[in-house]
This record gives sequence, C-alpha cells and structure tokens, in this order.
Amino acid sequence: MNNKQRQPNLGPHPLMPVLACVFLLAVTLLSAPPAAAQHDDVQSYVERTGELLELAGDVVGESSNQQARRVMIDANDLHHRSLLMLEQGNWRAALSFSQRARKSGQHAVRIARESQSQENRVRTRLERYREFRDQILDRAREANDELALRFVRESEKQALRATDQYRQGNHSMAEQL
Repeated sequence: MNNKQRQPNLGPHPLMPVLACVFLLAVTLLSAPPAAAQHDDVQSYVERTGELLELAGDVVGESSNQQARRVMIDANDLHHRSLLMLEQGNWRAALSFSQRARKSGQHAVRIARESQSQENRVRTRLERYREFRDQILDRAREANDELALRFVRESEKQALRATDQYRQGNHSMAEQL
C-alpha cells in the first residue's frame, strides 16, 4: 500500500475570487433601482421637504422665539441648497441637504413649541381649527359629501368642548381635546 494517500485540497479554489466578484456585481445590479427611479425618489423627497418646511414655518412664525426663527431660516437655506444640487444633477448632495433641512425644521418647531405657553398653544390650535374647519366645510358642501359634513359636525362638538375647557382655565384638558 502506498503510505502517501492523496490529501484533499482544502485551499481556495482558483475561480473563487472571480465567482465572488460576479456574485457581488449581480447583487448590486439587482438591488439598485435604476438611476431614473433614484432621481425621481430624491426629487419627491426634496419636494416633500419643501412642503414640510412650509408647515414648520407656520408653527415657527406663530412663535416669538428668535432662536426658532433663526433655525428655521437655516432649514430653508438648506432646502434651497438641496434644490440647487438637484438642478445640477447631484442627487446625493440634494438628498443630504434635504435631510439636514428636515432635521433643522423639526428642531425649529421643537424650540417654538417649547417656548409657547400651553395657553398660547391651545388658543393657536383653536384658531387654526376654525380656519381649517371653514375650508373643509366649504369643500364638503361644494362636493355634497355627507361623510365629510358629518366629520365636520363631530369636530365642531370637540372644538366646543375644548373651547369651554379653555375658557375655564383648564388648558391641559383643552389641549387634549
């Protein structure tokens, strides 16, 4: 018998690096959306950021807190930069600026809300409710939408309860309603 039996080769197969590269390339190509889809996603994200910043600007505008207003200005500046990057085709930079703009807008809103007293918040919310209620009521009447009209009536009941609580000085309860 031969003392030297053939030992199995436990080392890497010579084609292993090539197969690994092919596998990684396939995973990358299959998992990455087309460039047009990425561009559309980033564009939608940036546009939505603009809408969110408008809403945040309304909240911050109701506040007299100067720090909140400065942070909001910074958020809008970041958003404008993201729009510029988007126009230049630099999607990654546009996305990065847009994400930072959202964070700044959220921070501005937090500062503004913390600075407002609870009483001011309740009063502001009741005023905003009345404005939105009138708009929704007009649209529901135009469309003859019974479900929307019922929703408005129910919301009016809640608003009346909140107003009563507010007048009684129970701002916490009014805010919850």
